[in-house]
Amino acid sequence: MSDPFTGGDKLTEKDGLKYYIHKTMMLNELNGGIGAYQISNAKNAASGPSFGPIQYDLGSNQQGRDLFESIARAATNADGTRIISGAQLRQIQDNLYKPFSEMTAAEKAVYDQLKPRMDQALASAEGKSQINTDYGRVLDTKVAHVNSVIDGVTNPANKTYLQGDLKSQVMIADIANQYGTAVNGKLKDFLSQTSADAGVQLPKGNLVKVAGSFDSTDIHNFRLATNYGINHPSDANRRDANIETVVGTNKLSVVTPNSESGSQRVTVRGEEFTVVIDPAGKSPTTIFQSPEMTPPPLATLTRPTDLAGTKALLETKILEGRGTPVLLDPSVTQPSPQSLTRDVQQPTVQPRMN
Repeated sequence: MSDPFTGGDKLTEKDGLKYYIHKTMMLNELNGGIGAYQISNAKNAASGPSFGPIQYDLGSNQQGRDLFESIARAATNADGTRIISGAQLRQIQDNLYKPFSEMTAAEKAVYDQLKPRMDQALASAEGKSQINTDYGRVLDTKVAHVNSVIDGVTNPANKTYLQGDLKSQVMIADIANQYGTAVNGKLKDFLSQTSADAGVQLPKGNLVKVAGSFDSTDIHNFRLATNYGINHPSDANRRDANIETVVGTNKLSVVTPNSESGSQRVTVRGEEFTVVIDPAGKSPTTIFQSPEMTPPPLATLTRPTDLAGTKALLETKILEGRGTPVLLDPSVTQPSPQSLTRDVQQPTVQPRMN
């Protein structure tokens, strides 16, 4: 069995989106972090031999090929000889840089013959070092990709929702990791649509439309409408269920509201906040950073709402970065930097690496 992947061991929740993408990759691309330092066959997907924490596909991904070839040339046995010889590397390049579904029986025989050496090179000290080093760059690129995709959303309500919903952000990163440019281009179009729009037709997949108010369920339906989602719905569901598990620890816990004062205490990562609501629904809803309602308020909702509505808004719109949670709804007046006790940094996830 391959050793557990260690390239993300130093990441914590304070690393924001980067951390949650890492945790998702360990479940969606690996078996609980097992499998990065070996070559594998995804079988369900139209891919070639894959390796690494994001499962670089040698059948189509040039960055993955470059990394593998660098490891193949540098990984050595105890006596200093290369684990994968120059001739064997050429065999890999000539026979295995394609999907398994396109390989001939002879090419598959090359894979079976050379897989032990490929595994040995990837699991060597050199292989682990290069894979781990590459992973930090990969995660940074994924974060940048997610931010770029959301920046490009033209529907203001959808954009605000995506900026404040961690689950959706990780789903965007995961879809980018699983699919190529055609599907991800369609996702960019889809993220700006509403239920009034015609939807998008996915390559070799189904037409998918926004249902009701846009949220992460629509992104899940997008995944199910892809060709892979149609043919392997259980795995598509598995991936999004894993994301739900990963980001679930980032959800808001709500304390019983005080109906007399119209206030409601909420806790995010052990820090308490107080929401003050006018029972008559005439005054703006105000959110304070402390239970004592010490001014200035963290944010003010310019549109009054009731307790239930505010709770729902908080559970979907508060974004926990490396600092104080910030409300990202269009109806919220953002606090000035002076009103925050710590610097706020937006989680900063990538074009498809597979």
